[in-house]
Amino acid sequence: MIDARSPRRWILGLLWAGLGTIGLNQTMAATATLPVPKAVDSYASTQSLLSTPSSWPGARWWTRYGDPQLDGLIDEALANAPDIAAARARLTQAAAIAGQTAADQHPSVTANADVSAEKASVNMPASRPGNWQHAGEATLDFRWELDFWGRQRAQLAQAISEREARRAEVAQASLTLSSAIVSAYADLAQRFAERDAQQQSTRVLTQQEALQRQRVSAGMDNQVAMLQTQNRLAQAEAETARIDAGIAETQHQIAALMGAGPDRGQAIRRPSARMLVAYALPSQVTLNLIGRRPDLTAARLRVVAHRQHIDERQAAFYPDISLSGLLGLQSVGLNVLTQRGSLTASYGPAVSLPLFDRDGLRAQLRDAEASYAESVADYDRCVAQALRVIADVGAEINAHQRILAQRQAARNATAAARDIARQRFALGIDAYLDVLASEQDAIDSERDLAQQEAVALKLDIALQKALGGGYADPATPN
Repeated sequence: MIDARSPRRWILGLLWAGLGTIGLNQTMAATATLPVPKAVDSYASTQSLLSTPSSWPGARWWTRYGDPQLDGLIDEALANAPDIAAARARLTQAAAIAGQTAADQHPSVTANADVSAEKASVNMPASRPGNWQHAGEATLDFRWELDFWGRQRAQLAQAISEREARRAEVAQASLTLSSAIVSAYADLAQRFAERDAQQQSTRVLTQQEALQRQRVSAGMDNQVAMLQTQNRLAQAEAETARIDAGIAETQHQIAALMGAGPDRGQAIRRPSARMLVAYALPSQVTLNLIGRRPDLTAARLRVVAHRQHIDERQAAFYPDISLSGLLGLQSVGLNVLTQRGSLTASYGPAVSLPLFDRDGLRAQLRDAEASYAESVADYDRCVAQALRVIADVGAEINAHQRILAQRQAARNATAAARDIARQRFALGIDAYLDVLASEQDAIDSERDLAQQEAVALKLDIALQKALGGGYADPATPN
C-alpha cells in the first residue's frame, strides 16, 4: 500500500536538491550590462521636420492620386505578387512555431498499447516452457513540466514576438511593393508626356523643313539650314522610338512587380494620376513614427524577442522539474487483461540539472546577449535612417516647389511668346518660321514642366512611404 505522505516527501526532497544549486546558478547566469534602445525623443529632429501639420497616410494611400487603373493594379499585385506570398508564408510559419511552443507548455497525455507473444525455451526455467505466452499492455502516460523559472514562458513570448515581427514584415512588403508600383506608374506617366512633347516637336520640325525646302527651291536660302533641320528631325524620330521603348519597358516592369507576364503590362493604359502636394507632416511625427512604420515595428519586436531569448538562456541554468505518471492495464495472458487485477499505475516527480555543461550554457547566454545587442543597434539605426529619409524628402519637396514655380513661369512666358508670334504672323509682320521657332520653345518648356511635375509626384510617393503608408501598430501606444 502506498503511503500518502510519500509523494510529498519526494517533491520536497527534489525541491531541496534543486534549491541547493540556485545560488551557484544565479552567479553563473548573471548577465552583462545590456544596452537599451535609444528613446525616440532623444533624436534631434525638431528643426529638420518643421512643416504644415497634416494627417498620417491612409491604408490605401495611393487612392489620393485619383487613378482607378492604378488602384486596380495595386490590388492585383497585393493579391498575386510573389514577394507578398513569400512574406505571408513566413508569417504562417512563425505562427505555427508560436502555436507549437504554446502547446508544449500544456500537460501531455499519451495513449500506448502493446501486444506481444513469447515462446520460452525448454532449456530455461519458466512456468510453461516450450509454449507461447501472450502479454498485453494499455496505458495512459502523463507528463507535465513545471515552469518554475520561466523558461517556457520566455520561449512562448519570444515565439509570439517573432510572429508579430513577421506580421509587420508582411506590411512592409506590401508597402515596398505598392510604392514601387506607384513610382513606376509615375515614370510611365512621365514617358507618355515626353512622347506627346516629342510628337509635337517632330510636327514642328516637319513643317519647318518643308518651309525651308520651299525657300531653297525658290532660291531664297541655301541648303545649310534645311539640312540642319533634317538632322534634328531624324534625331527627333529616333528619340520617339527610344521613348516608345521606355514606355514598353516600364509597362513590363509594373507587370513583373505584380507577378504577371509582360503581356499584362501591354494592357496598362496611359496613366491619369497627376497631383502636386505641398510638404506637410503629421504632428509629433518623431514620437509617433515608431508605431507608424512597419520596418520599425519589426525591428522593435526583434529586440523584444532577443531579450526574451536571454531570459530563456538564463532559465536553462536552473533545474527542470516535472511530474509524470502512468495508469493502465498490464497482464501476461490477454484473456485477463481487462480484469481488475491487471491495473497498473505509477507517478512521481523528476529533477534534471546540468552539472558539467556550465561553460556551454554560459557561452549560449553570451551569444544571446550579443544577438540582443546587435538587434538594439539595428533598431537604433533604423530609427535614425527613417528620420533622415523624412527630412531628406521634406528638403527636396521644399526645394522642388521653387523649381516647379520657375518652370511654370517659363511655360507661361513661352506660351505667351508663341501667341504673340502667331499674331505677328497673322498681321504679316513676322515669317511663319518665327512662329515655328516660338512653338518649339513652348513645347520644350511644356516638356520641362511635365518632367518636374513627375518629380513632384514621385517625391510625394516617397513621403507617403517614409511615413509608413498608412500602417499602424496596435501594440505601440502613441
